Amino acid sequence: MSAWIRYRFPFAQTIVPLVYCGSIVDLEPNRWDRFFNIHKLGDEIKGRVVRFGKYGAFIEIEEGIEALCHVSELSEYRVEKPEDAVKIGELLPFKILKLDPSQKKIGLSARVRAREVI
Repeated sequence: MSAWIRYRFPFAQTIVPLVYCGSIVDLEPNRWDRFFNIHKLGDEIKGRVVRFGKYGAFIEIEEGIEALCHVSELSEYRVEKPEDAVKIGELLPFKILKLDPSQKKIGLSARVRAREVI
């Protein structure tokens, strides 16, 4: 989409093109905003383990949205590494413990969810 805008300069009147480089998608809420608007603390969600980090496992809860489940929240039992509690590709239920929209961080717990099921 392009438009023309008229700039007035002291010495002449000039017309220059005005180009918008965005899209209509820019005007819609992105997936992170939608997620934070729909979910709240304590909600139960399902997610798939996609990778391991030093402090826990990263869980894909929606396409393009990953959350961290700290190693202490992966199991009721003490585990040293996240690999000891879950496997990559495993689909598990989680409970949302932390939501931080400004930093786009989500904290999950499989341990709290497991205690409620029992």
